Amino acid sequence: MLLRSDPKFACPNFFLHLCNFITLFLRYYSVKEPDTFNGLIHRYSRLIYSVCRHYEHGGVEFDDLLQETMIALWNLRDKLLSISPAPKQAVWIWRVARSTCVDTLRRTPKTVPFPSGYDTPCDDTTLHKALHESIAMLPEPDHTIASMYLEGYDYKEIGKKTSMTKNNVGIRLIRIKDKLRKQWNNE
Repeated sequence: MLLRSDPKFACPNFFLHLCNFITLFLRYYSVKEPDTFNGLIHRYSRLIYSVCRHYEHGGVEFDDLLQETMIALWNLRDKLLSISPAPKQAVWIWRVARSTCVDTLRRTPKTVPFPSGYDTPCDDTTLHKALHESIAMLPEPDHTIASMYLEGYDYKEIGKKTSMTKNNVGIRLIRIKDKLRKQWNNE
């Protein structure tokens, strides 16, 4: 009765709101079976959600990251249930969630929208012809490396034919691509 006479609690629905809050609080924070997989997931759900939300911006939706994380945790459930102190469980769940999100982002192909003005159709033969003309203007080792790369040779095969290491071929191709981008952007 003391609360009802207090002017702060003059709202007639106060006790109803308080009961709803307590019910939701107990439902959210009490776990009936803490030693089961569902109990541990329920206990650390906020941690899992926060990790998935953190990595959501990388082009993958939150639901997909959460699903992949839950699958990874389910596959490792025996290990999860065998860890005894709760802080170690939290660290372990955080690591699994983080690495699952990072792996999912790596496997997801990145799509970059085209800038405006590039939506006009282009003839593929014209584009290939212009590309080969640009490559032909490159100095000799770069010309050979770029031509072989366009023909489908991998770095190791190009390295054997040009007497270069695989790493050197990769570096040369990066520089060739940069030269071609600069040349095409200037035109």
